[in-house]
Amino acid sequence: MKKYVSRIVTILATPILSFLFLFLLIAALLFSQGKTAIPFFEHEPNNSVPQANPFPSSDSTIALYGNLESKSNIDLFSLPSPKDHSLKRLILYVPKNNLSSIRRPTVALVGKGLGSIPTAFPLNLSSEEGVLTSTPSKTNISWHNSSTFSSWKEIGTLSFNLPADIPYQLIIYDPVGETGNYLLLEEGAEPHTLSQIFQLISGSIKAFFTYRS
Repeated sequence: MKKYVSRIVTILATPILSFLFLFLLIAALLFSQGKTAIPFFEHEPNNSVPQANPFPSSDSTIALYGNLESKSNIDLFSLPSPKDHSLKRLILYVPKNNLSSIRRPTVALVGKGLGSIPTAFPLNLSSEEGVLTSTPSKTNISWHNSSTFSSWKEIGTLSFNLPADIPYQLIIYDPVGETGNYLLLEEGAEPHTLSQIFQLISGSIKAFFTYRS
């Protein structure tokens, strides 16, 4: 028995093997929590179309984390062309806490040929542009986030197909000016490549310490 313990100690004393051991341990812990999503994060400033962050592209489930820092804050994301990534259904969540019952952030698709512009929309649009807004969730649906080890409340869903060769943006804002963290989820496959698993682990560490509540 002492012989095996000695070998384990020797392995863990090697920096590279220690890193691999920790890597596998965290990966196993994340996958054991249920459905996993690769974390991505908004970067400020992204309050106008020229500043829009590129929306993440992956065949795995992704979770885009952001924060509405002030009553007038909006977050914009530019969408890749359909040949690279065809977005169809996005789910918007907020952390499930004492304030989640009063928060109603909205995610909307902005571009040519869409619907009418909502009242008090926070972005100036041309006469050719329109808006497709998310559908509010009517039931109390929660998702246990394996990256933050906490529950998130579903606020709304947005479903669409992107026409070819036309630029579109996603905007996230709160019509009543509430502030706080949010998460935009797009469902896909489980992380299955080494690169995706590394993204999952490194992103989950940041999400745990930054977006837990």
